[in-house]
Amino acid sequence: MATAIPLRNIWLLFLYAADLVQFKGRFDHQVETAPDLPDLVARLLTHVVEERLRRNLSRGYRPQVATLSRVRGRIDMLETTTRRLMDRGRIACRFEEHTMDTPRNRLVRAALAQLANRVADDLVAHRCRQLAGDFTRMGVVGPRPSWAEVASDQIGRNEAADRLMVALARMVFKSLIQNFSSEFIVLRASA
Repeated sequence: MATAIPLRNIWLLFLYAADLVQFKGRFDHQVETAPDLPDLVARLLTHVVEERLRRNLSRGYRPQVATLSRVRGRIDMLETTTRRLMDRGRIACRFEEHTMDTPRNRLVRAALAQLANRVADDLVAHRCRQLAGDFTRMGVVGPRPSWAEVASDQIGRNEAADRLMVALARMVFKSLIQNFSSEFIVLRASA
């Protein structure tokens, strides 16, 4: 005999577990109308990502090593000297490059692509695919980050808008959604 757990309860537990209580009540309409947990996560993630795209995604810095014709960042004297780069008008440099291809954005792009294949609603699946494509066009092209990369990506005070987006993306890849199978638990949107 399957026990029915209201989707609203699961959503509230997620908010408390992810320390996102400030979003309680903000998405009541989506919680009420979603047929199951993957659909709810997809709807919420697409909504939050669309908001972030309107305000610009967060950017980060990626360390780079390159041989250039001008100095950029720090000079790698050992590399420059051993390869005799100065004789050819070149210099080895180490610098930080400003990029959109951060672990946070790669995680969200991968979550959108994953949800596009799991959601039954064609419109929501299309929105997921479209937003994943938008991320790719913006330069977020790396593979899904490892959990160590995601854990080391600290969300700063000025990037608080990313907290819900990252929490929803993590939820896609953690075993939470996969464990809610219709064989074991019947999820209903109404209490």
